Amino acid sequence: MLVFDVKDVTDSKLTNMNLYFPVGLPKGHDIIKAGVTLTPKLVSLTPNAGSISGTMINAFVPGVGTATTGLSLIRKGGNSVCNSKTLKVTSYGKIECWTNIEDFGKDALEI
Repeated sequence: MLVFDVKDVTDSKLTNMNLYFPVGLPKGHDIIKAGVTLTPKLVSLTPNAGSISGTMINAFVPGVGTATTGLSLIRKGGNSVCNSKTLKVTSYGKIECWTNIEDFGKDALEI
């Protein structure tokens, strides 16, 4: 089994990729060539606590690129945590936004 690190991609859909080895194309190369979709995964969030008047948060979400659209950090009930006008992907896997003005309690977050 091979494991690869994905870095500096612009979107969650990787298409038209090539994977070469000194001895030629690997078995299953057609799967790679067809494209891979990365699944975003929320790994960390800072700060751990904030203000009910809004807080700038930073999330580490591998699988999200700078051209990825339609993102939202949501609470367990499905409501967005971020003010949609402030959410942006600053680089591969890094999201920042201002939270909405409300008390979130201890709800779990999802991407």
